[in-house]
Amino acid sequence: MPRLPAPDPAGPVALGDIAIAWETCAREAAEAGKPLADHALHLLVHATLHLLGFDHEREADAALMEGLESAIVTGLGLADPYAPLPEEAATSHRTPQDV
Repeated sequence: MPRLPAPDPAGPVALGDIAIAWETCAREAAEAGKPLADHALHLLVHATLHLLGFDHEREADAALMEGLESAIVTGLGLADPYAPLPEEAATSHRTPQDV
């Protein structure tokens, strides 16, 4: 389980850098039919969680991280990035127990 860094009485803690490739972000947003700003914000949230120690290497870790991303992004007023698209929902065989 990731742990938040201990507060530093001397000031902020540098966790690392985040770089988002504009061309890739724009292409992914267009392919998904999402506004560029919404997709960029999701990537920023995703990257920040990585800096805090979260990952998605194992299924349980991925579920935890995706849940946090969804909560943060929807809390900022954007659509849930992991919600199934309407056509996916219509063809999904998942039951509520699978979620």
